[in-house]
Amino acid sequence: MDTQIRVANQQLRDKKNELSKITKSLCDFIVKNKMENRKIETQDSKIEYYEKKSHLSLTYAFLEKYLADIIPDEKNVEYIIEYLKSKRETKTQWDIKRVFKKGMKRGTAKVRESSEYDSE
Repeated sequence: MDTQIRVANQQLRDKKNELSKITKSLCDFIVKNKMENRKIETQDSKIEYYEKKSHLSLTYAFLEKYLADIIPDEKNVEYIIEYLKSKRETKTQWDIKRVFKKGMKRGTAKVRESSEYDSE
């Protein structure tokens, strides 16, 4: 199952990359031809050109950088960051993981029906 998931994830990444290239190309075409206000109707939906805003992840480095803007004492900033880190909730559970033999690249194992692995 692990190999099938890896293959499916790679296929998903490939499809997302393909979609990203097509989207960029289409957006460039729309801007070049001044079609920003047009909508493309399809059989079951419509496609609109719009401005998308997204936020980056809230990281400890980000917090440290911008807390320093409002808290002049560096020791207080360090204390706050360490306090926040110590208060993070942790979840513990049992799991299994796959460890590859030396020399075998990740994602290159092929599962046979007998569940043996064969290097591609």
